[in-house]
Amino acid sequence: MPITENSVRPIYETELDRTREDQVFDVLSRVLNFDCIGVPKLSVVDKLLCRNGTLIAVAEFKTRTIKHDAYPTYMLSSNKHTAMLALSASLKVPAVLIVMFSDLIVFTKLRRGYEQKSGGRTDRGDHKDVGACVFIPMQEFKTITGATSKQEVSHAVRKQTKTV
Repeated sequence: MPITENSVRPIYETELDRTREDQVFDVLSRVLNFDCIGVPKLSVVDKLLCRNGTLIAVAEFKTRTIKHDAYPTYMLSSNKHTAMLALSASLKVPAVLIVMFSDLIVFTKLRRGYEQKSGGRTDRGDHKDVGACVFIPMQEFKTITGATSKQEVSHAVRKQTKTV
């Protein structure tokens, strides 16, 4: 696990993760008619979303290997939530969370006021993976039509690659 010079936390995101993320954003930008601007590694968000040269949102992308209805809420680090809302406020655009589940790709515009409690993951053996989290009700997410599953996105990415 690589560690940055100024960090004591391992970086779990791999180049393959970033490549997949770029492929998904490429498909979504075509389906939803927006342009993506990449940001440096370890930024608060994954992409800046623009339409006709105007910033329309800041976006974070997550992948989950479960179905979208496996839990009644989506858990997000409180630190990530707070940082995204601060960036959103300073840029005067919405903060959008996009999640690719095994069966659907969904999104929601983040807001204040979600339930907060301790949560996280324990499968990596990193005690810092557990901490304050916000729990976003799944009913607040909307399905992104036109690219509704990993298979459809993968198919669209493969199809794009063949036509280039």
